[in-house]
Amino acid sequence: MTSWKKSGKGRLVFILLLLIVLIAFLIFFRRPATIEIESNQSILVFMCVNSTCEDKLSEFIENSNAKPDCALYELKSQKVIDAFSNSNPRIVIDRDEINDKNNFSFVRAARNYALMHNKFCISDGKVLTGSYNPTNNIGDDNNMLIIKSKKLAQNYETEFLELWEGKKNSRNVAAIFTIGNIIVENYFCPEDDCAFHVSNTIQNANKSIYFMAFSFTHPQIATDIVLKHYKGVEVKGIMERSQKSNFSKYDLFKTQGVDVRWDGNKGIMHHKVFIIDNETVITGSFNPSKNADERNDENLLIIHDKNIARIYLDEFERVWSKT
Repeated sequence: MTSWKKSGKGRLVFILLLLIVLIAFLIFFRRPATIEIESNQSILVFMCVNSTCEDKLSEFIENSNAKPDCALYELKSQKVIDAFSNSNPRIVIDRDEINDKNNFSFVRAARNYALMHNKFCISDGKVLTGSYNPTNNIGDDNNMLIIKSKKLAQNYETEFLELWEGKKNSRNVAAIFTIGNIIVENYFCPEDDCAFHVSNTIQNANKSIYFMAFSFTHPQIATDIVLKHYKGVEVKGIMERSQKSNFSKYDLFKTQGVDVRWDGNKGIMHHKVFIIDNETVITGSFNPSKNADERNDENLLIIHDKNIARIYLDEFERVWSKT
């Protein structure tokens, strides 16, 4: 007797079941089916103490062959302004941050967002991003990445043009890249559901979650962390002391036994970083908050690489030692 799998009806049912599973998988994970692959590319990471980020951003601008396009929450550093003045850039900043000192012809105010909170520049097939705002604050803790990837740069350029032209943001078409041998996910808020991707990464943690958060108010991401703590995953967190409020998840973490501390920096602990299992890093402009997820304009990177995770872990340990 012919088995059901070998019968025509059985094969049809089997194929339909496979299609249903595939569609459900794509809907649930909300990711594109294609992965862009590039070789001979690079990711540089900088931890910024004092003027390091200011110097790196200025060098990025001054060494650009192409005119840089930048989306920056604010623009106050005179060194960075001087570098821009000689490069004929296009810059979008948050509308509330326009003032007499940065009101240049190459600067536009972003529209239609609670905050235009990005911190990125694109030039020569490279993306500079992270948590750094070009301010005059010398002692803040920040991180910065310079990623050489034409595909990723195209992603950021598309996002920049939407900001520059005041268009409604469209969902990211290509979100997963292989840069060299490193898998990188790239999302923009609010259109790409950044909190969903952060939660999904946290939910996959098996051993450890370390985080540094300037502002942490997002209920679902906090719940995911607490649940992982209950399941035996080691969790440690550092939060910016100036953001203490009724909305902060600091007290929730404390009451649930999560090892979380206020930072000890006299300046600002401005990181927005999660380190998962010492092999995955979440970073960018995205604070774990509902405003960042639903109202602001933000960018997010999820980088799957042990060597890069080690750099961020070293920074976590440095900041932790100051608490």
